[in-house]
Amino acid sequence: IMPEGIPFKAHSPDGRTQMIEYSDWAIGRFLVECRQQSWFDSTIFVFTGDHGNLIPGFEHYLAYHHVPLIIYAPKICTPQVIEKLGGQIDLYPSMLHFLNISYINNSFGIDLFNEDRNFLPFTYDEEVCTITRENLFVSGLSNDHLYEIIEAGKNIKPITNTALADSMKSYTQSILQTTQWMIENKKMY
Repeated sequence: IMPEGIPFKAHSPDGRTQMIEYSDWAIGRFLVECRQQSWFDSTIFVFTGDHGNLIPGFEHYLAYHHVPLIIYAPKICTPQVIEKLGGQIDLYPSMLHFLNISYINNSFGIDLFNEDRNFLPFTYDEEVCTITRENLFVSGLSNDHLYEIIEAGKNIKPITNTALADSMKSYTQSILQTTQWMIENKKMY
């Protein structure tokens, strides 16, 4: 619901588009106000979402899980685009690297500035998924599916590649089993 009593005026008549316009406006206004603070030049702003949104023409797995990560620190770093496979689990090691802080990484995340990942696991309701830049593996309650990502990352088509499906499934199961062990043994908080 759009907040009342604010100086924002939407351009679009569509409610969903208005919310996107409002979000852009609110972030812009937030940054304008931050620029006036003494701490702005030494602050790193991290913007991300917990999920995407259904987009017409995008397959639901890809739309819901294609989420931008924006690190904004104009006085600290130069703008660049890094197009790597990554997830929220990568925020911790990536930000500590960015801050040049020594750390022990006991998470499943990687430093996106210095590492590449082959597989990224995630969940979608009752399904456990693993994605690469080219493929999506979905393990559901009743069966497993392997897809090729097509149409510039917008859609998927079923494929058969037993070796790849087994590799992606094995990776995903190992992550789930290790996570469960870490939780049960109080190694993860």
